[in-house]
Amino acid sequence: AVYHGAALGTGARVAREAEVQPGVRIWPGRWVAPGALATRNLVWSGGGLPFAEDGSLEGRIGVDWTVEELLRYAGAAAAALPPGEVVVGADPGGTAPLIRELLVGGLRLLGRPVADLGSVLPGVTAWAVGHRRAAGGLQILRDGPVVRVLPLGPGGCPFGGERLRKLEQAWRDQGAALPPGEPGPVTPWPGATQAYLASLRAELLAEPGQRRQPAVELTTTPDRLPLLEEWAGALGFRLLRPGWDAGDREAGDPRAGEAGGPVAVAGKARHLDAGRGQGGGPAPVRAGIGALHPGWWLAGPTGEPLPEEVLQSLELLLACRYLPAGEPVPIPAAAPVALEAVCTGWGRRWRRVEPGEAPAEEPLRHLSRLLDHLALSGCGLAELLAGLPPVRLARATVALPWESRPRLLRALAEAFGEGAQPIAGGLRLTAPDGCTLTVLPVPHQPLCRIYAEAADRRRAEEEMGRLRQILGGLGQQVQEA
Repeated sequence: AVYHGAALGTGARVAREAEVQPGVRIWPGRWVAPGALATRNLVWSGGGLPFAEDGSLEGRIGVDWTVEELLRYAGAAAAALPPGEVVVGADPGGTAPLIRELLVGGLRLLGRPVADLGSVLPGVTAWAVGHRRAAGGLQILRDGPVVRVLPLGPGGCPFGGERLRKLEQAWRDQGAALPPGEPGPVTPWPGATQAYLASLRAELLAEPGQRRQPAVELTTTPDRLPLLEEWAGALGFRLLRPGWDAGDREAGDPRAGEAGGPVAVAGKARHLDAGRGQGGGPAPVRAGIGALHPGWWLAGPTGEPLPEEVLQSLELLLACRYLPAGEPVPIPAAAPVALEAVCTGWGRRWRRVEPGEAPAEEPLRHLSRLLDHLALSGCGLAELLAGLPPVRLARATVALPWESRPRLLRALAEAFGEGAQPIAGGLRLTAPDGCTLTVLPVPHQPLCRIYAEAADRRRAEEEMGRLRQILGGLGQQVQEA
């Protein structure tokens, strides 16, 4: 979607499910990836910020950015991290290994000790940062010629808040200055994937002999298949017909064929049959691991990918089952209120976490927990999903000028009175009929994300429209004042 007031230069392309917000300018030849939210000008020259709102850098080396800009980004990311080791890992294939070597070399020149993981599965780098108690990390994801460099803070958490501010400031200051002295040491860790798989295996509850059903059918990029086969073999799962993540490609995208697979015009998983498997047993679990974003999707009973809020509920249920007893379950600040009932039902404590505090996405950990849980319970995925609390959510992103943000939020809280509750990073508002509204200003951007949660989707959409009207009216009052 390209909103009114946005401008696209010659040759600029916006993928399906991507959004270009009002007033944003996309320079000629630039690419807005699937699912991305363009909230600021995509220039990548003349002082513009080349990275996304989570601090990641995405593009093609030699086309969208130069080697010098990549090294400058490594310096800026290092400047945003505390002292200590930086972990670097990358997808296999394409330019990802080359970029990993460049980043490792650049960090060493800055005097940073580096742990080089080599080619690893998505999520391994984030796990390794916490496992090694490193200062942070850089995870390199690949989809054809396009590469995304994702910065990670302590504990493997994605950048957010103060760390994003430091990253932006360091970029504007031309990265980190090279200190005098010897280059930092590099520690190769070729066994990182095996160590990660051992951590997954130790977490699971079912014995290998119990994992007869269900099998899993995964779609991902072709270069990851050997690593995924290693994952399935190490944990005792059956991997069926592994393929590639063609659903992330848009029909007509000239880069589509470079990933080695066809273009899925109908979208992810629509061709899948979610009926019973052979012999009347549970059908295989059908899932996919994103190429440029380290998330996952899961096909529901209809064969369509599950909505984000349902997938969040499922992830939370699995966290309640597998996290150590006594450890609070983290719930993202923007996640629906209904998810809290999942934790309560399991007798688990929970806590809301801001962006930058939540652990990085580990798709294989979620998938491993799911398969293990299904093996133990003996039920199919449909039965498991039926037991989740219903979540009906509407969401939108609206403009929120910098100068009016504090007064606007105060006015909004006053308008809802006792129904307003401060939460991490924003406000939660409760209407008289129980409809819940979450207002989360985007850090360091003149935008605000709003979520409406109600008993049915129509009611959620109505409340979303009402909140947008309130925000518009209050914004005008604040500007006039």
